[in-house]
Amino acid sequence: MRLEHGEMICGLRPAKLKTLFRRESFSTPIAMRELDLNEPFASQTLLALHDEGWISWLGTRDFIDRWFVASRGRRLVATKLMKRFPVKEGREIVERVIEKVASINQDPDISHRVTSVRLFGSVLTGREDDLAGDVDLVVDIARRRLPKADMTRIEAIERAGAPSSFDGLQRWFWSERHSFQQIKKVSSRISIHPASDLRAIGAPHRTVYRYDIGREREIPFDAAITSYDPELDDEDDGSADIDRGAKPSDLRLNWPVAPNQSVSVDHVEIGMLRRAQHLWIRGAPLDIIGRAIGLKEAAVQAYLASLSRAAPLVLAFDPSFRTTVGRALPPALGYYINIELRTSHRGIPWVTVRMFTPSNYEAVVRIVGGGRQERRYFGRCDLFYLGDPLIDAALIWYARMKTRLGSFSACLGTGFCPNENRDNADVSILLDFRPLLSPLIEVLKSRLPVLDRGIQPIGTG
Repeated sequence: MRLEHGEMICGLRPAKLKTLFRRESFSTPIAMRELDLNEPFASQTLLALHDEGWISWLGTRDFIDRWFVASRGRRLVATKLMKRFPVKEGREIVERVIEKVASINQDPDISHRVTSVRLFGSVLTGREDDLAGDVDLVVDIARRRLPKADMTRIEAIERAGAPSSFDGLQRWFWSERHSFQQIKKVSSRISIHPASDLRAIGAPHRTVYRYDIGREREIPFDAAITSYDPELDDEDDGSADIDRGAKPSDLRLNWPVAPNQSVSVDHVEIGMLRRAQHLWIRGAPLDIIGRAIGLKEAAVQAYLASLSRAAPLVLAFDPSFRTTVGRALPPALGYYINIELRTSHRGIPWVTVRMFTPSNYEAVVRIVGGGRQERRYFGRCDLFYLGDPLIDAALIWYARMKTRLGSFSACLGTGFCPNENRDNADVSILLDFRPLLSPLIEVLKSRLPVLDRGIQPIGTG
């Protein structure tokens, strides 16, 4: 499979899709979590992936769509994403691999032999002036057929040569592992795959090296390009009955009408809210959605109705934390807002958003989270949609500024009054906190007795 540098698939980065496709089958709520998508964009994206042949629809059960990774998606999983290079260069690397394998097989003091090397991917099928992502190889290794005394002597030598950090079991497999390492050292562009990858993706492949383990010598081989039929292999994994042209229809794209009064909840996770979105999109009644996620019907209705007012976050970064998060607020908001960002010295951010009524400063919403997969909501369901863009903006600000914060732990906070004018045409100066680290350490050293292993308590030594 060939992917150009920076190429997107249905608007998504290939690396993110590979994470999802490793599951082989999944539901839409799982895809929403892995791809960080809300409805209706999640179902629309999965339909686009279906239409392009990446996934197949398994059907709908209990108002939840389920999907199976098609052969094209499995090929993506087997594709290593890296900077591309000319196919001609890749074929030269294959020649060097064959030389390396031949030298490995000539070593009398190893217990195995490389019995075959097969090439697949763009280096095999592309033109010489095309670009390739990596050199895809399947390398087969087998134990030599030696007298027991000879094999025992050779294995003892191999185990003795293993790294000292290896345990007993690791030492047994060190010889094979070392041979794979030697092959990969030929070039960083080499990617060694298990033979199962060829069956999974049905990729055309060619044998480029063969060795007879019984006669201990290289042998002629058929260099014709062959391929497996992945559709035949699908029968064992339950996909044989899939109608690969079928797909879900009749998505309900209009959110429900809001209830007559506000509704609050003690606590709900983002995964449950996304499940509610999908159940509604696929036609589930509000009472069924409520039972599925553990909320009252009125709470579900209030939350889903609020999504009609949500807008995609289009953020212009500014070094000022307040300016960045302020740009994520709607033009007019009748609540006090407090946003707090905390980070540890390990660089892990955590954001809390609080909303208060203007009349008596009563807390109505609290949202805490460190990312789209780790988010908890408390309070009024119809206001949750306002907090998500603020958390996203705070995390984007930190992602841009964390190198400038150095290893400092940080706690930043800002707030906004109801209907406050947040327009700010001035771009802040980008501050760099890293130069402060060294002087601060020097100041502490000048005031405290210091040992090689740290700061010694005063009054000792």
